[in-house]
Amino acid sequence: MHKSNQDLAHKSISIENDFSSTSHAIDTTTYDNPNEEVNKFPIPSRYNRDYLRLLPVNLSTYYIYWEVSDQTLQQNQLDLNHDQLIFKVYHGERIVFEFTSSFALGEYFLDQTFEDRDIHVSIGFPKDNVFTELMHSNTVHTFSNQLKWPSPEDEIWIKREKVWIDMLTSTMQSQMISGGISSAQYIEEIERLKQLSRVDEEQFSSSSLHKGVENG
Repeated sequence: MHKSNQDLAHKSISIENDFSSTSHAIDTTTYDNPNEEVNKFPIPSRYNRDYLRLLPVNLSTYYIYWEVSDQTLQQNQLDLNHDQLIFKVYHGERIVFEFTSSFALGEYFLDQTFEDRDIHVSIGFPKDNVFTELMHSNTVHTFSNQLKWPSPEDEIWIKREKVWIDMLTSTMQSQMISGGISSAQYIEEIERLKQLSRVDEEQFSSSSLHKGVENG
């Protein structure tokens, strides 16, 4: 530590007529060793690997980043000084957006709204006027600004579990008031209820529950 900085640090924590180990700690822990080697790890400008990723940002923005390796470019006789890569955004088999790039390594912010869809991106090039795919990205389910209400099957499970919880809670609270059950037993019963709900859901299908409700 430079002398001026060291004096400032000592002054900031010094107390009159007081000896503290804090000031000594500053000397020992922040001492600059001029002979200490600093390891430097260079970050490569590119990894020369093939990848294409699609990330959702918000309702109307998606982030696309990619790299096409030299080997892939050579195998397909592509020279990006003259050729362009074509990017196609798909919903199912339908193309919903396209753009081009002359960079083997790049990124693109896609400003489009695709509500509640499964989309992915393909990268390729034209060969004999036909799109030839080099690779495709992961699939992303897009955001939606619409509320999704539970399906009838979900509502039945929610109602059944709520009834069980209400019944068990009221019974156990009465027992706790009368001194018949401890808080540990209360927690144990709640966990047992969760397990029972899972087992019951595996044993009975949603269709059988609908039938039971209709017959009731």
